[in-house]
Amino acid sequence: MSISELERMNEEQWLKTVMREIDDQLIRAGGSVAKSVKETIETRKLMWEDYARHIYTFDDAIEIKPHLDEMRRQESRQYFYQRMYRKLEKMAVSPYFGRIDFQESQKAIDHIYIGIASLVDETGMNMIYDWRAPVSGMFYDYELGPAGYHCGVGCIEGRILLKRQYKIKKGRIELMFDTDLRIEDEMLQEILSHSSADERMKTIVTSIQREQNKVIRDQDHQLMIVVGPAGSGKTSIALHRAAYLLYKERETIKAENILVFSPNWIFSEYISNVLPELGEENILQTTFQDYACKILKRNCEERNQQLEYLLTANEGKGYQIRKENICYKSSTEFIRLLDHYLKVLEEREFEDFYFNGQLVISKEECASIFNERYLFFPIAKRLSMVRERFFYLLEPLRRKRVQEIERILADGDEHLEEKELKALARMKVRQEAEKVIAKINRFTYLNYYEAYTQLFTNRTLFNKAAANTIIPDQIKEICSQTFKSLVEKRINYEDLTPLLYLKGKLEGFPRMSGIKYLFIDEAQDYTPLQYRLFKQNFPNSVITILGDLNQLVNPYSTADSIESIAKNLDFPGQIAIRLEKSYRSTREINRFAEAFLPKESRPKADSSIRSGRKPELIRLTAGLDEDITRCIKAFKNDGISSIAVVCKTARTAKIFYDKLKPLMELNLIVDDEGTLSDVPVILPVYLAKGLEFDGVIIPDMDAETYCGESDRKILYTACTRALHRLVIYYQTNLSPLAKGINSNLYEFGNSLRIRD
Repeated sequence: MSISELERMNEEQWLKTVMREIDDQLIRAGGSVAKSVKETIETRKLMWEDYARHIYTFDDAIEIKPHLDEMRRQESRQYFYQRMYRKLEKMAVSPYFGRIDFQESQKAIDHIYIGIASLVDETGMNMIYDWRAPVSGMFYDYELGPAGYHCGVGCIEGRILLKRQYKIKKGRIELMFDTDLRIEDEMLQEILSHSSADERMKTIVTSIQREQNKVIRDQDHQLMIVVGPAGSGKTSIALHRAAYLLYKERETIKAENILVFSPNWIFSEYISNVLPELGEENILQTTFQDYACKILKRNCEERNQQLEYLLTANEGKGYQIRKENICYKSSTEFIRLLDHYLKVLEEREFEDFYFNGQLVISKEECASIFNERYLFFPIAKRLSMVRERFFYLLEPLRRKRVQEIERILADGDEHLEEKELKALARMKVRQEAEKVIAKINRFTYLNYYEAYTQLFTNRTLFNKAAANTIIPDQIKEICSQTFKSLVEKRINYEDLTPLLYLKGKLEGFPRMSGIKYLFIDEAQDYTPLQYRLFKQNFPNSVITILGDLNQLVNPYSTADSIESIAKNLDFPGQIAIRLEKSYRSTREINRFAEAFLPKESRPKADSSIRSGRKPELIRLTAGLDEDITRCIKAFKNDGISSIAVVCKTARTAKIFYDKLKPLMELNLIVDDEGTLSDVPVILPVYLAKGLEFDGVIIPDMDAETYCGESDRKILYTACTRALHRLVIYYQTNLSPLAKGINSNLYEFGNSLRIRD
């Protein structure tokens, strides 16, 4: 819809008014920051000079307490003014991006401008509404016509008469038009076609779509499972949902009450800029491995190391057994075995415990403590209660025995002093009690690591735990491989989750009560047992899970389906939302990438909303290092700024890096220690998950590298990292997975076609 010249002038005038207000508030906020900093410094100086060296008595502490309280108040004010100043600085660049004209029945029309934060003038008028405000939700959820929103006074209904979008930079309107925000709208197309992936993920507040907004603002379900193709904005949605919750529940939750499980620390760094850009503090982030190792207080094989092994060591008996080992320990059958094993560990034959011929505790009382009185405690805790009861009952018997021995010693040797008599008596009793104490300690000792190790060494015990479960044919070899690593104190990644589960069941799970909202990204990478752990450790958290089974780089360790997660978590209020559209790659790249997937896994309809160049499939006619160098230079000449060379493995990435490094500046990432920068990066596909780049080069689509059916989703994941350009090389034999792709989906040529 075209905008008249008069309307355009009115908009420019309104922007000037807004910018003046922002400038005025910036000046005031800057003054408040400077004043609060000065007050805090002065208070600290006063405390140091007058009190710091004289806090020796309770009266001194009472005297200084008011000054400490005042300093905390000043620091809180300083933090508040600093946040306000940073928010206004961002608004000074782009104060708002949308507007709706909303009219309640028989009332005046409200002109509602929407930005990343609210702006209120001195009269109390809302000049700009925060995108998270209830009224702002209509911008994302409704087209022109009937609309409404919920707020503190109830449901407000009316009509949207106008919907307008803006692109404002440095206080100037660069683009403005009226829209109904259909998925193919002009603003979204403009944003996506000119977007550039840098080393950080960006906010998407200007282009949130209706189905994304539904996820962001949901507060009716304890469990939300979001499934969508590569580039559907799942991670962005999660971060914007976190920002929304921090705004909506700002009186009750803070950033430390929200936790994200990320696939790796490279990804965590990649997304670290989003919440600060939205005016919020960064929330807590961790990886499952770091979380588990912190609880176990043990180091283990990294997930990246496991993946590297699976993708490189594809021959030999040891590899085949390890593959079966990973697959088995990721299955629901292994969960059943562990649960059966816990029941076996709970089956205990108690006995009477005697000291000096006297009964300390009977087997009936031991059984009562363990099986009845403290049944609600985990097994190890119940055993410790038996032990504590034993020592409680032993103590009076020991004291009585000490007195008896003192009398005997006194009658036998008149030369011992009283102090010596007591010491000798206590030593004698200690020696007499050693045997029964050692016995009770052995009987009540239960260590999760040793119990897990014993499961794979004691064949009778394993068979008892495995009764009525399905076990793999290679179970003997699996047990041997597991035992070997455990006795060497080497925890393979596939054993990390079972160990954590067994520890929790035996000793009690660490309940993370401070985490109110939990986000689990790349959901397809977690096993059913890991989801059991999430439920145990975060029973009262609201959980948002995001994933795509097609982006699976470890086919041997995964949940059966995204939907099966709900069964493992088993929360009463849950919802599954499927996103259909992709906002990252062009239609041509998406169609090519989807051709690698099994037919049953491909999207039912076209998921992309914009077009671009077809992927290029190139057969090498010269050295690969020279061709990749020319390709990267050609990318840069075409304005492609963010470039990645995505290899199948870290080993391959290192080989290519060594070849390319003398020819150009490159950034190699092969583990969690790596960081993204503004130079082309070379990395394995499993570390590229969740990341996106303007241009992607896949250097090794040869039959020797991508040959099995399990490689289909790896190739899909690699291809969908690209926003605008995708170039794929092979040398002699093209991967059989690519040979069946329709030639209309790509451009075919040789390396001579790419020129500087």
